[in-house]
Amino acid sequence: FLDLWHWRAHRSNPIARSDDQYIAEGRYGDSGAGPFFTNWDSDTRQPKFMLDPEKTGRTSIAWTDLTEGTLGFDDLYYISEDLAVPFDASLDWKDGDTIPRRLLRTGRGSRSDITVAGLGRWADGYWDVTLVRAMDTGNAGDDKALLDMGSYDVAMAVHRDATGSRWHYVSLPVTLGLGRAADLEAVRFAGREPSWDQPWLDITLFYPGQVDWPRLVDHARHAGAGAIAAAVPVSVRHSEEQLALYGVEMEFDDEIRRQWMLTMLCGLALVIAFGVAVNLLMTRGEA
Repeated sequence: FLDLWHWRAHRSNPIARSDDQYIAEGRYGDSGAGPFFTNWDSDTRQPKFMLDPEKTGRTSIAWTDLTEGTLGFDDLYYISEDLAVPFDASLDWKDGDTIPRRLLRTGRGSRSDITVAGLGRWADGYWDVTLVRAMDTGNAGDDKALLDMGSYDVAMAVHRDATGSRWHYVSLPVTLGLGRAADLEAVRFAGREPSWDQPWLDITLFYPGQVDWPRLVDHARHAGAGAIAAAVPVSVRHSEEQLALYGVEMEFDDEIRRQWMLTMLCGLALVIAFGVAVNLLMTRGEA
């Protein structure tokens, strides 16, 4: 299975947590509880919790503060279990009073194995985030153990300014070596954190499009189906630039085919019209 470390800027960063998940035949959360839950009671059709006015001086967040982007990292833009009290519908709520849909919590069990050193910060167009996890969490059914001198395949994905599950960017796999040569080589350090003076590894991310697995392994529809069956890595056959173009082509496959068909029909009509016109001219010439 794939071990998925899922850090979210809003749903986990304010409490210095990352969601620990895995992917097998589907995508699952590790055992235990994740760093957030949905703050909504479907029976009463109202929030379960609101901000604690004694701790925060308010019961909600102003919608305009969210839409106008006036809130900073040190402002209250989230609701967490230590800042929440049960929702009181009898209060004088006004239009624009906003309670976040996700209530943040520290989590428990295997799903809370990953923490954040300090807090992630956005500056100069980049996120700076340091995730921390034990090399062996003891949860072999949920997590991959990392061993000295081990070599592992890792990849990255970034979602930004889009829906929760689409329009994201991914990388091709790179090798991670723990004390051994690899694309990304990790070394031991003393103290609470490393010196961060190692060379950077630049990794290219690209939009992969929405292509389903049956199409990829269909020999009639994908020329690389045989390479997939032979377990040939995709990086051997394609670059990130190629995959970005192919992904967009596959996503708009129907539109591209329709446009191609219209273009072909227009070309055919033009050829026929040209032939008719020439035939008419030749007929007139003979007359």
